[in-house]
Amino acid sequence: MIKRILALGGDTVTSAEEGVKVNGMLLPASAALDTDKAGRRIPRYPISDYTLKDNELLLMSDVSRTSFDGRYFGPINLSQVKGVITPVILLGSTHETEKIVR
Repeated sequence: MIKRILALGGDTVTSAEEGVKVNGMLLPASAALDTDKAGRRIPRYPISDYTLKDNELLLMSDVSRTSFDGRYFGPINLSQVKGVITPVILLGSTHETEKIVR
């Protein structure tokens, strides 16, 4: 699975009806869906004003509303990351997105 790191240790994360907030800023396209394309219920990871530990990351898409990511499974431990991809060109990135992604 390839996702962007949208929150790191020390960041505060909240999942609300309108989407996921990191340090109070609503992430683009982050509202969780109630069901998948087949109509099956998707459980949402309940998180409110949670400060990520130094070894935790929140992995999410910031462009796809239908991505299966941290809004459903929550933060992960850094030890679960097997590799890092460095983009050469960022297509479709917005100025607001670049403020969020470190």
